[in-house]
Amino acid sequence: MVGHRPVDPRNRSRDRGAGQVQVSVEAATAALDPRSWEVVVAEERPRAAAGSGVDAVIRARRVS
Repeated sequence: MVGHRPVDPRNRSRDRGAGQVQVSVEAATAALDPRSWEVVVAEERPRAAAGSGVDAVIRARRVS
């Protein structure tokens, strides 16, 4: 899952997509039950190609 942060943490400015549904790493991982999901990646990545903004990147694997 990849989502956009509503505020760029580097300069605290609102992202152009701030009116859209947003997700943070913390909110996304908190929604995953650790008994059912193993979080493999949970990090923020700057969007260099777009010039500003940060993507929340989460990769989780279902625990069997």
